[in-house]
Amino acid sequence: MLRAGLWIFGGLIVLWLVTEGSWLSLFALACASAGAYLLWASVRSLLANQLTPDLGLSSSELAVGEPFALRWGPDALESRGDVTAWLVCRETARRSNAPGPADVREWVVREVSDDVPAGRPGGFSLAIPDDAMHTFRAGHNAIEWLIEVELRPRRGSVARASLPLTVRPRLHGEATDGA
Repeated sequence: MLRAGLWIFGGLIVLWLVTEGSWLSLFALACASAGAYLLWASVRSLLANQLTPDLGLSSSELAVGEPFALRWGPDALESRGDVTAWLVCRETARRSNAPGPADVREWVVREVSDDVPAGRPGGFSLAIPDDAMHTFRAGHNAIEWLIEVELRPRRGSVARASLPLTVRPRLHGEATDGA
């Protein structure tokens, strides 16, 4: 950012010399230069956030108490960095007689993080808790499960992804792989 600012400053000095010292022309050129730089930085940032990391789940349909794995591919990180995953339960409730948006509450059920080298696949093992509520959707409320993942390289742009899970109730007498 500092290097870009120095280039802009140098460019403004050259433009001031070229315009033979006209302050109004210099101001107009400075505004145009700053606008072009901001547009370039915004487009670059938007394109960086469009990158979707190479992530996957061993299964997106799970029973209460069932373990699963989150995996990422070798191209998920541009450089060595941190990978953090959150197992999240989201409850949405809408009062039928209350105007306005629904009440949304989220609970981080589990968080895992690791320092990961670039260019290598990896993963985390997680499990839906044994006492968890299954996925539920109705007209005025819902219980949803998801995995939120953040890949934060030491250099480069941060990538985020949200992977939905469907958690079904465990049937009476059904054993889980984790138990």
